Amino acid sequence: MIDYQTYCQIRHLFSQKQLSLRQIARELKLGFHTVRKWARRESYQRASIPKRPSKLDPFKGDIIRLLEQHDYSAQQIFQQLKELGYQGPKLDSSSLCE
Repeated sequence: MIDYQTYCQIRHLFSQKQLSLRQIARELKLGFHTVRKWARRESYQRASIPKRPSKLDPFKGDIIRLLEQHDYSAQQIFQQLKELGYQGPKLDSSSLCE
């Protein structure tokens, strides 16, 4: 993935200076296929990063239930989730807030 500034350079060299794709690739130290792809685009669009499901997703209901019952620490919730079958990494408070 290239940044917006590099995209603008590619478009400028391609459309204004009329350099070949290979010349642009050499000048910007980019791959030919990368330059070809971005030179053909009319606008810059960042690639969307698909959201992966969390290992905690199946246990979110349990976490909410536990926190409503008591003021558990992340360590205490981790122990409870292990008993329910959670096999992910150890929890910290930030992973419970997602």
